Amino acid sequence: MSKKSAPRPASSTYKYKADERNWEPITHSSIYPSKGFNREELIIEPTASFDGSEGSYVTSFEENNTVFVVKLAPNPVFDDPHAINSYYATEYGITTADDSARDQAYKKSAKINADKWFTFRHKLAWPGKPSMDLGKLPCVDYTEIGSNGRSFPVLIFQLSSIKPIEEKVQKMSGTLTKKSFTSPTMVRGVNMAGDPNAQMAYMMEQMINSGFSPSKMSSDMKRKAKAFGFDPDAMKIDDEDARKRTQINGS
Repeated sequence: MSKKSAPRPASSTYKYKADERNWEPITHSSIYPSKGFNREELIIEPTASFDGSEGSYVTSFEENNTVFVVKLAPNPVFDDPHAINSYYATEYGITTADDSARDQAYKKSAKINADKWFTFRHKLAWPGKPSMDLGKLPCVDYTEIGSNGRSFPVLIFQLSSIKPIEEKVQKMSGTLTKKSFTSPTMVRGVNMAGDPNAQMAYMMEQMINSGFSPSKMSSDMKRKAKAFGFDPDAMKIDDEDARKRTQINGS
C-alpha cells in the first residue's frame, strides 16, 4: 500500500500579513520524481493585471520550506476610483463627483485592501526549493498558451524537494541453485587465506599423499615449483614414505 501524502490545507486557512490579501487562483499541480529528487510542477493562472514586469511578483518559501508563496503586485484600479471614473467619463460621458455616494462607497471599500499584494500559499508534500537543475527548463516561466481559439496566460513553477529521494530496498525472489564446495585440507605452516603460495603447497602435499616422491620430480618441475617459493628438495620424504602413504590411501 502506497503512503499517502498529508492533505494540503486551502490557502485561505493561512494567516495573512498586513500587506497581503487572500488570493485563490486556478491552479494545477502534479508531482513526479526526476534526477533523484521529488518534483512538483505548479501551474497558476495569474491575475488579469499581471504582466511579468520587474517588481510585479515575489515568490518565497515559509514554514521550514514546506509552503510555497506566490505574491502578485496590487492592482491600482482596485485601490482608487479615479481609473473607473475616468473610464465612465470617456466611454459613457458620465461624470462622477468626488463627493458622490458611489465615489465615497468605492473609497471606503477599497481602503481595506489598498496596497495589499495578492497572495497565494501552496502546501508542499516535502520541504522544497526551486528546481535549478532541469537543464533548459526554468524554475519559473510565464507564457500565454493558445488552445481552442482562446489564449490562456499561465505561470509555471518547477519545484524540487530539498532532500534526495530515499532509495527503497526492493524485495528479492527467484530460483536459487544450491552449490557444493569442499574446503581443502589445511597445510601446516601455510596461511591458506593470505599466502599466495598456499595453492602450490597444497598441490604438492596432495601429490605426496598420493605416493609421489619429490626425488622423482624432474629438474624442470622442481624449477617451476621453486618459482612459487616451494622447494621440493627441502622435504624430508623419501620413496619408502611415499610408498607407505600410497598403501594407506589405497587401503
